[in-house]
Amino acid sequence: MNPRDPLDVAVLGAGRVGTAVAVLLAGAGHRIRAASGGDRSRARIQAHLPSVPFLPPAEAARGSTVI
Repeated sequence: MNPRDPLDVAVLGAGRVGTAVAVLLAGAGHRIRAASGGDRSRARIQAHLPSVPFLPPAEAARGSTVI
């Protein structure tokens, strides 16, 4: 893996901080593969990263290189 290659990221616990980090990582060119968390986290992800699937934690983590 080249250190400059985009990472495949899963955000487990997409609260305020997790969502903010995911938005910044996506803006830097990384792939946010999935997110998980409670109902308010789901609303945050839908508002800021609408194309990111919201899944149960184990499923969200599958296939990601950074969790």
